[in-house]
Amino acid sequence: MSKGLNTLRQILFLVSVPLFFVSFAIPVQAKQLGASAVEIGALFSLFTISLIVLRPLVGSALDRFGRKPFVVVAMAVYCLANMFFAFATDVGAMYIARLLQGIGASLLLIIVDTITADLTAENERAVAMGKNIEIQTRATFVGAMIGFWLLGAMPIVAWKYTFGLYALMAFCAIFRISPAISISRFPFST
Repeated sequence: MSKGLNTLRQILFLVSVPLFFVSFAIPVQAKQLGASAVEIGALFSLFTISLIVLRPLVGSALDRFGRKPFVVVAMAVYCLANMFFAFATDVGAMYIARLLQGIGASLLLIIVDTITADLTAENERAVAMGKNIEIQTRATFVGAMIGFWLLGAMPIVAWKYTFGLYALMAFCAIFRISPAISISRFPFST
């Protein structure tokens, strides 16, 4: 496996940690903040709509501007989304967090597939993409264990601490790629 693909999977792992837990926790937290059933449903729809709208635009931009800027922006957006979740005190903040999460996913999901295709031979792409899904799935299990453990150990502050930790992990993903940001050394340049 190439160094670039290894780095990509480490980044993917770090930002994918909250994906399972957020699906469980959003309705619970939103309800505690006073959201109606329609508002909770809109939180899920907002994520999906952002994927539908942004992914074609991201794909076009990746081909036009290269991979580098989008990897860094995706990590920063995921970090912001998790921070907004951690400190959300009303439904409006939850909407902002969910929109940011959708933007991050729109960026990252297509970047991961594109860079994987760039860094692997044609006859190895399906296996490489499958390994990306495996890494993402493992990350969601780790994230769920963290979230549910904190929920059981300290239910009153679990939401804030869980998403604070998720934000820290996304922030670490930025630092994982930071030594490679220069044009000549960045493993994801095209």
